[in-house]
Amino acid sequence: MECRDESINHAFDEVIDIVRANLSDEPCVNVAVAFFDDVTPLILDSEVIYAATVDDILDILLDLCNAGFSKAGVEAFRIFSKLLMSDADLLDRFQPTRSRLMKLDLPRHIMSRDAAVRGLALDTALMLLYHEDTLVIEDITTDTKIKSVIAWTERKRAYRAAQATRQELSALKDTTDSHTATVNSLLVRTSEHGEHLARLRRETDGLLATAEESTAAIRSLETRADTVERHVQRLLQDAAGHGASIDGLTTATNDTRVHVESLTKAYADMSGNLAAVREIMGEFRTALGQTAARLERDLGGRISEVKDTAEGLERRVVGLTDGLERTRASMARDVSDLRQSAERAAVEMGERASKVERAADALGRDVERVESRVESGLDELHRVTRAGDEALGARVGGIETTAKELAGRLQDATGQLNGLTGTVTKHQMSIDNVVAQNKESLKVAKQASSKIADVTTRTLKIAAELKTAQDEARKHSETITGLETKAMAYDERISDVYNRSSQLLSSTQQELQRSQRKIDQTQAFLSTQAEDKLDELARTRPPHSPTVGGGEIDTKLRALQWVARNSAWMDADKITRSVSEFTVWAADHPGVLRATPAQRDALRDCASAIRCCLDAADDDQQAKLAGLLRLLRCILLSEASCAELAHSDPALLQEAVELTHGPDAVVGAVLDALAEACCVEESAAVLLQTPLLDRLLDAVQGSNDDTKRRALLTTRHLARHDKAVERMATHRLTGQLIAMLKSRVPGPVMDQLCPAVRNLCRSEAIVTQLDRAGAVPVLITLLRQAEAGGERAKHVTATLRACSKDVNVQKYLKAEGVLDVLGIRYPLVK
Repeated sequence: MECRDESINHAFDEVIDIVRANLSDEPCVNVAVAFFDDVTPLILDSEVIYAATVDDILDILLDLCNAGFSKAGVEAFRIFSKLLMSDADLLDRFQPTRSRLMKLDLPRHIMSRDAAVRGLALDTALMLLYHEDTLVIEDITTDTKIKSVIAWTERKRAYRAAQATRQELSALKDTTDSHTATVNSLLVRTSEHGEHLARLRRETDGLLATAEESTAAIRSLETRADTVERHVQRLLQDAAGHGASIDGLTTATNDTRVHVESLTKAYADMSGNLAAVREIMGEFRTALGQTAARLERDLGGRISEVKDTAEGLERRVVGLTDGLERTRASMARDVSDLRQSAERAAVEMGERASKVERAADALGRDVERVESRVESGLDELHRVTRAGDEALGARVGGIETTAKELAGRLQDATGQLNGLTGTVTKHQMSIDNVVAQNKESLKVAKQASSKIADVTTRTLKIAAELKTAQDEARKHSETITGLETKAMAYDERISDVYNRSSQLLSSTQQELQRSQRKIDQTQAFLSTQAEDKLDELARTRPPHSPTVGGGEIDTKLRALQWVARNSAWMDADKITRSVSEFTVWAADHPGVLRATPAQRDALRDCASAIRCCLDAADDDQQAKLAGLLRLLRCILLSEASCAELAHSDPALLQEAVELTHGPDAVVGAVLDALAEACCVEESAAVLLQTPLLDRLLDAVQGSNDDTKRRALLTTRHLARHDKAVERMATHRLTGQLIAMLKSRVPGPVMDQLCPAVRNLCRSEAIVTQLDRAGAVPVLITLLRQAEAGGERAKHVTATLRACSKDVNVQKYLKAEGVLDVLGIRYPLVK
């Protein structure tokens, strides 16, 4: 085994040397990549490959990644990532130095068009960042876009992991709720058993009291017996002097003694019974304690155990039934095979017996034929002898000749008899063979019968087990029946409780109906008052009046304040009409909100009403919601009212940020309101504590150009404040704005994008990001294409002037000849 490992490592070393010597040969590189792809499982086997060889393999794979061939480099990167992800030891051995990371070229693979390669590169980057504590994302790449892609992927995976954890927690909560319900039911049953035990204790106390009373009665009987015995002694003493009454006294004494003995016996019996009762009550108390403990222990798992046991018994019965059927089928097949074998053996034995019978018949016929011949010969001999006796003298020679002939015939007959004897011997041997074969057949039949007996025994055993299982199932069925009876009793109790609850609910509903009628009457009365107030609001100065006084705005705000305070029960159309009229009037007179104490109170009430309406709004109330948000924008047009809103009711701004997930019309109105709020430092500070930057990033990444324009306007106003610029320097929103600047966005979007970037360039970090992202040439192109003296040209010029403070940007601007256009006369920064 060691020789084989040595040869494998030596082969790897030779291959690595060959590949390292031919890194510029594309066919050789392709073959090497295919080779390492095939031997990846062998490389992952740490028991075969030496550590030094593994390091060489990782180095050569890095060289293949950086060999200059795109397809082979991607395959080598895939193999390298697979090795690091599949084996923690390989990941520990890999030291991600800067040179190795440059060879690995993760940024190129992250920006690949192939989704699989891009995903693998992101997985590899995140794995290296998680594994190496000293490794930071800047060691992998300095490209802001790639860094944002890696960070976004990490955040998405964390979000998915959080979702999975949330689902697991939800499932755990459901399980906990079910267990809690089970525990509550068990507690209810335990309380019922506790009541039963308390009743048994009361009965036990009654029995003990009865036993104590019996003891007291026995003691009184003992006292009476002692008294009677003393009386008898006195009578016996008196009997010495009264001879006449001795017999009567003796009889009375004997009767009394018999009565005393019976009383003594009864006392002994009662004492024994009392001891037995005490013993039984002690045992009963012990049994009650044990039963209570056992019930408390077993009650929780008894039902589940019974159900599990019943299910197990059902499965066991089904299994035993299937096994019995299979055994019966196997027995039937075995019996059929044995029967066929016996029939075949019987047929063969019959055939052999018939052959033996035929041979015996032939032998008998031969013997009979010989005997007949012998008899005929003897008859002929007797006849000749008689004839010879008659003509002895004349025919002596003829007799001798005849005798010789008969002797020859006798020899022939003897030979035939010997032959027949040999034939009989052969037939006898055949019969012996047949008998032996019959013995073997009998032996096979005995084996078959023993096998049948074994199968029968097993069948009987299975039948016994089946019967036992049926008995156990019957017992458990009885237990389940008892539990079902208890459950029916519990159901009856629940039905009673449900009926009582239904009656209580019916009475409660009647009370609610009476209360609802009173509420309807009150709302009708208040609605009448609201219409009067709205008519009063309509009779004020026309909305487009050229002169506006402080009294008029206070009057309108008081009327609107009354509507806001009663918005909980007013009709939505009336609220929308009032808000719309005030919105049009306030939009035409933007300077009327001065944040006086009365106005602050009115604005606070209006803000509360707006917040309540925003909470209750749905998709069908978009018109109403948009009107309320326009009112919010009118309130925010004044710096004083905006600052007051930030101090008095910051929750309204936070809830407005949360509404940026709604429909486009709602999002547009919300962004307009937030853009005005971002102009004031106090409200901007409140908005920075919300996820406003993330919502703005989602808006500029969307497909609606109008939403993008409004989001860029909000970003532009927010970037006026230094704290906001510091936050945005490290946020992904800045990278997205730079990417939009490099792309060709529509004109209205670009008109808002340029001033937003101009405000952001007050930060040196953002200027550095612009330079690294290659956005300065884009700004120069926009400056050359913009209309001279236009708004876009002004914003682009201001942006380039802010960027010119950077040395590299200033050198580039000088090389492009843009410094004179920008009006910059100061020398280059050294």
